[in-house]
Formats: sequence, structure tokens, C-alpha cells
Amino acid sequence: MIYAFILTILLTGIDIYQTNIILAMGGYEKNKIIKFFMERLGKWWLIPKCLITVIAGVVILYFDIELWMWTICTIQAFVVGWNVRTYIKQSNNQQKKEEKVSNAD
Repeated sequence: MIYAFILTILLTGIDIYQTNIILAMGGYEKNKIIKFFMERLGKWWLIPKCLITVIAGVVILYFDIELWMWTICTIQAFVVGWNVRTYIKQSNNQQKKEEKVSNAD
């Protein structure tokens, strides 16, 4: 179960990194809780994001509920996958916009 916790922490770090890239590309946050933290804390939004993940993981480890830990890990993996999809979509949209601008010249 500790492996699921470690993997979840790593995936959360990847999610934060990807989110920052997507936001810089003009994307937006869909998670209303995280969006709330972003609006209130600016670049420090990642602190509550990490704390929520760590606290949830520690509670689950304490109560020894392995299925929940793997479930959270799986959900976080889907989030990372969604971010990859969003990044690719954003990149393609930016390329199309750049092509339109260069064709207009």
C-alpha cells in the first residue's frame, strides 16, 4: 500500500507540473476546489493541493484501507492522462492559430 501512496504523491507532482504548463498555454482549471485555491493563493495554490493529497493518503494509510489508496492513485493517474490529452489539444490549437496568422501575412 505504501507503493500506491508514493505513486500518488509522484502523480500529484506531475499533475501540478502539467497544470502549470497548460495554464501558461491559456488553459484553465476544471476542478472547482483547486480553482478556488488558485484564485485565492495565486502561484501558491499547489500547497493545499499537496496537503490534501498527503493528508488523505496518511488517513488512508492509518486506517489501512488499501483499496482506497489504489483508487486515489488510479484517479490521479487518469488526471495525469487527461492533462496529457489537454496539452496535446492546446498545442494543436496553438499551431493552427499560428498557421492562420502566417498564412494571412
